Amino acid sequence: MELDPVLLSRLQFAFVISFHIIFPAFTIGLAAWLATLEGARLWTGNELYRRVFDFWLKLFALSFGMGVVSGIVMAFQFATNWSVLAERTGPIVVGASLFAAFPTVYAVFLAVSISVLLLLLALVFRGLAYEYRARGFAGGLWDKGFAVGSLIAAFAQGAAVGAMIRGIPVENGQFSGGSFDWVAPLVRGLSREASVMCSVMPL
Repeated sequence: MELDPVLLSRLQFAFVISFHIIFPAFTIGLAAWLATLEGARLWTGNELYRRVFDFWLKLFALSFGMGVVSGIVMAFQFATNWSVLAERTGPIVVGASLFAAFPTVYAVFLAVSISVLLLLLALVFRGLAYEYRARGFAGGLWDKGFAVGSLIAAFAQGAAVGAMIRGIPVENGQFSGGSFDWVAPLVRGLSREASVMCSVMPL
């Protein structure tokens, strides 16, 4: 049997999709198990559940990471191995469907994508700070981290909403502004406030 590039590509795809079926399924089951353990700890106050939770959390993180990595590779393999299938079904089953159906919405999302990413990172950091505060790690460090995460999350959300209220420049279905246009109104407002304060305060 000749091992032509098409056959080798499909064998590689079979290997990747085998892992992608196993790890996300394991991740979904572990998520429910971790929620059960945390609920049992909160209900009973028994710290043994916390130790079991911490053990399974490491496996959850590993399986989640493997599921994400194999899924990213698999999406590209669909396009390289079955180009016609990917061309016909891609706009329906992947993020391109948003662009195909609602190009203006996609453009608006690109305009605030940095602020949304900043918001998500701040919420993750805030959750970590809350968790480590409860465990009493590092004294008041995580108190400050919780405050900083909350502040950044509020800032990013307000800046994104403010940018949408102000209006997002779209030309021919494409975002025509800059990557940091969402923060421009805040900068202008702060500079205006600073100039007013400097003008009324005695030197």
